[in-house]
Amino acid sequence: MPIGSNLLNRRETVYYDPFDLYQRKPQILTDRNICAIGHVGNGKSSWMKTFLTRSLCLKERLPGGDRDRRAVIIDRKGEYAGVARMFGCQPVELGHGVCINPLDPRLTEQQQLAVLERFVGLLLDRMLDGFEKECILGAYNQARVQAVAGEKVGGSASKPAGDSHLVDDPSVPGLTLDDVRRALMTLSDEFVTETLRTRPEVNRVASELAFAIKHLTTGSLRGLFNRPTTTAFNWSGQIIDIVIHPDYLLTERELVYQLLVACVSVWLDQAWRADDSERVDFLVVDEGWDAAKARQFGQLLQDWTKLGRSRGICVMLALHGPSDYESAGDLGDQQVAMAKRLLMEIGTFVLFNMREQEANRLRDIANLTDEDVDTIVGLQPHQYLLTLGVSGMTRRRFLVEHRITDREAELVDSDTR
Repeated sequence: MPIGSNLLNRRETVYYDPFDLYQRKPQILTDRNICAIGHVGNGKSSWMKTFLTRSLCLKERLPGGDRDRRAVIIDRKGEYAGVARMFGCQPVELGHGVCINPLDPRLTEQQQLAVLERFVGLLLDRMLDGFEKECILGAYNQARVQAVAGEKVGGSASKPAGDSHLVDDPSVPGLTLDDVRRALMTLSDEFVTETLRTRPEVNRVASELAFAIKHLTTGSLRGLFNRPTTTAFNWSGQIIDIVIHPDYLLTERELVYQLLVACVSVWLDQAWRADDSERVDFLVVDEGWDAAKARQFGQLLQDWTKLGRSRGICVMLALHGPSDYESAGDLGDQQVAMAKRLLMEIGTFVLFNMREQEANRLRDIANLTDEDVDTIVGLQPHQYLLTLGVSGMTRRRFLVEHRITDREAELVDSDTR
């Protein structure tokens, strides 16, 4: 697939396909993931959109016939609406009646718990300790038993939403975050006895967890994740473009974005794995700096890179610069080191113009030389240094100028709101 003109070799066309390079022998890439880095106004979003558009136009060849590649986009501002409509898909705006249930009954118990723990950690803005995780598990199990028995405290069992290609488990009614919140406030005496803690100790911890969840059930972020999954989501489309309603981005933009990324990461680990026609090929996180501001950024990034390896998904991540992931360092150097180490495992970097200080921070991550740093600092808009290769080996480098057609130019215009 053409991605631009080679600026160092008679302006020949440069071709690139992470799926092909991953499958080649000897292997050129150890994963399909892509990270685009550069200052605002240098063409990151334009490159991301045109690369995705061109990739989706190319079918995957399978023994049983060709299939359309598919993408899920975490689209904070609705910038990919034109791309989605080009492929006959309507963007879905999350909020005000359109909801994703992080405890959707078509996820496994382990996946529901993974989302639940991640959500509470993000809401508290810290890592959970062992006893807090035990309280969450106890509340989850208690809410699950009550839902099966039809004895939810304060309401009737939730109805699972249809129109999704996740695996159904019809034996268990759908849980919601509010079910778990209520259970945290009424943990059983049996649970308290098993923890070897006093009732006041359990109540103190459980109430803090419950009030964190309440922020999503009755607080300013209600309507995003506290109801059954809305049938407005067309999971069968070639593009699933999830936009966040601007009302929910007024005060806690980073938190909303982080919650959505965490939820979708676990969903993609379960969804569309059995049928090739339903499989997702791309997860696009265009404004990754919002996710990078999470203290748990290292864990989020690990989820994404695992998707690239275990599920064959190409995760496309955009950052302003290394300072984005370093903003996750409130927990200390260990957190920053984890994020840096995981970025070093990304197979492809698309590096646009940035300050010399930022470029120097990428030396170890992208295996850059002095010449590479000088090149990045001197790049013009829509020019980039493409580095790819197996982790730990010398990366292959290409100096590329991004070129687009008139039709593509209509799609890559940013700031649609």
